[in-house]
Amino acid sequence: KVRELRLSLGLTQKEMAEFLGVSISLIQKIEIGNKKISPEFVKLIKDKEEDIKKKIPYFTYKFFLEELIT
Repeated sequence: KVRELRLSLGLTQKEMAEFLGVSISLIQKIEIGNKKISPEFVKLIKDKEEDIKKKIPYFTYKFFLEELIT
């Protein structure tokens, strides 16, 4: 889910980590399934909503957000 969002934004793991203000290892762990997506991580994504919506359509963003919280 996070990988698909990252790829749709055209970001590397490093760029995604910098974009969200987290470590690259957190992105890697979430993407390979070694770490669950926390409510705090979802909040980081929600806080970047305006920037995300500039890169992908709103409905695509909402789809990824729904996938992340379920």
